[in-house]
Amino acid sequence: MAKVAVVAIGGNSLIKDKDHQTVPDQFAATRETCVHIASMIDQGWDVVITHCNGPQVG
Repeated sequence: MAKVAVVAIGGNSLIKDKDHQTVPDQFAATRETCVHIASMIDQGWDVVITHCNGPQVG
């Protein structure tokens, strides 16, 4: 059976701190998140990506 991970990408992962809230900062954070998700896929995980839903999913 495949390993499945639900990854909720939202405010906590897009805004690292109060000094990095601009759109370019969020884009950089998204790129970093995508690197980690790609690594999970390379390791054999099936990944479901959602926007927000952190409290409900996690």
